[in-house]
Amino acid sequence: MVQNYFMSEYIRKIFFYDCAIDNNFIYFPLANYNALCKANLLSGKCEIIDMFPDEDNSPLLYCGIYKVDNLLLFGVSRGKNRILIYDICKKIFYKINIEGIEKKWLEFNGNQVVNYNGKLYIFTFGLVVININLKDLKATYKSYTDKRLLDDEIGQIKCIKDKVYVPMKNQNYIYSFDLVNETFEKYYINCDINGIATLEYDGINFWMTGKNRGIYKWNKEKNEINKYDFFPANLKKIIDCEYNWFSDSVYYKSSIFFIPAFANMIIEFDLRNNTIYEIQISNEEESEESIYQDGRFFWQKYLNAKRKNDKLLLMSSKRKCIYLLDMNSHEYKEVELQYCQNLLIRKKMLGLSNLKEEMFLNGIRDYIELIIGCGDELS
Repeated sequence: MVQNYFMSEYIRKIFFYDCAIDNNFIYFPLANYNALCKANLLSGKCEIIDMFPDEDNSPLLYCGIYKVDNLLLFGVSRGKNRILIYDICKKIFYKINIEGIEKKWLEFNGNQVVNYNGKLYIFTFGLVVININLKDLKATYKSYTDKRLLDDEIGQIKCIKDKVYVPMKNQNYIYSFDLVNETFEKYYINCDINGIATLEYDGINFWMTGKNRGIYKWNKEKNEINKYDFFPANLKKIIDCEYNWFSDSVYYKSSIFFIPAFANMIIEFDLRNNTIYEIQISNEEESEESIYQDGRFFWQKYLNAKRKNDKLLLMSSKRKCIYLLDMNSHEYKEVELQYCQNLLIRKKMLGLSNLKEEMFLNGIRDYIELIIGCGDELS
């Protein structure tokens, strides 16, 4: 049946939690329902290229995505307890079941995946590492129970040569994973950061943020920590909460860009002169009404950033649109995604048991036209 006949424009808007950039295109698992999409960042046209196999038509089936060569790797959310890999050229899915693994360990985004020596290393909850061999797509995992912090989410990871630095969101620990011998080394960050959500590296020092207000510099060799807390006067959280200020950070030309989780602005921290610049995007101001509006997938401003050369790609949870932010000029471009389904995919939709109005570019009108126009072919 067709649901939500009179769906509001906002609820119908395309949304995703994570995407993979491929030149001027992005791939993403749609958050709204069962669909794998490809969108053109220049035109905003979005095409459903396939649907996830053996899944119903529910939202948030798969939320994470990572691209390597012609393969797309997906992190599960409400879908089945497995990893999916999609071959873009062959247009087929590979199902990877890992015996004994907990479902929450399969929840990851593309920024938590490292491609090293023909293998994909996926860092998930606590200190669980999934290993996928790209030659045969065989997967194994290790749970480092001697050091693992049970049920702790990890923050933004950072890969430097053959080491991956994995921070804990709720405790002041960073674990260094050696990609050669697959072992962890533990570091305690002795400061008031209160969990480590973001982690970046400038070639000498690590820079991090957590739940407490401040930017923290950590020199690993000297084990020295410095705190910087001279933010713009109007920096605040969009809601009263104990969650982290920022969700992601990106190093670019001697500056670090901090992407809001619950902060009300993007900031650039120029490391050359210790200057902070605020970056405001029009219509991104929050209110209680905007945060709790029907159809919004989460309260956080942005989950993570994707770098596209000198630009940052951000998906707004408030407006459900993409922003491409120029890190040199602070100018930005808004990209509004619009469905542009091909006929084959639209026919395939009719086989789903739970159709939704927003699957069609013009809602119920397109649905009716498709049935009338393709009735003979579909019978």
